[in-house]
Amino acid sequence: MPNEVQFAGTKAEVCQRAKAIRSQYFKDKMSVNDFLSSIMDENNGNVQYSDTVERGETLKVNADGSFVIYLSNATSQLRDNFTIAHELGHYFLHTDIKAPGDCIHTRRGSNRKEWEANWFAAELLMPAEEFTAAAKEHNNNAYRLATLFEVSPSAAMVRLTALNLD
Repeated sequence: MPNEVQFAGTKAEVCQRAKAIRSQYFKDKMSVNDFLSSIMDENNGNVQYSDTVERGETLKVNADGSFVIYLSNATSQLRDNFTIAHELGHYFLHTDIKAPGDCIHTRRGSNRKEWEANWFAAELLMPAEEFTAAAKEHNNNAYRLATLFEVSPSAAMVRLTALNLD
């Protein structure tokens, strides 16, 4: 399995990486589900749901570079969208596909790698420029923004705060 690596970049560089991935896979008027599926398919990834909490919200990258994102059955699709994007952040930022070794990322705790995966996910699903324009149009209503960007209202609220729009 590939090795886990440390991303040695700034928040802006994390966001640039997310923008590059978005521009590569996102097509106009594409649903978030189709967008994330296109990234997963192209990179030989899939999602598996689990009833066990320990297995949920985990990324496992295999020796051949394929990967599995494990999600809990107890979460909503909107939350799952952000979780998938978060785990893709670990895949694109924190995984050395060319190196042998185990690579499992779990969404636990609060450290630099988790922040980076969150920044990546936020920019991937709610690009700053588009989100700012939509926030202005919808009077910073997190529920409308959540519907528009297909994320949970709490993810939209955090994005409003992160972009100093609240």
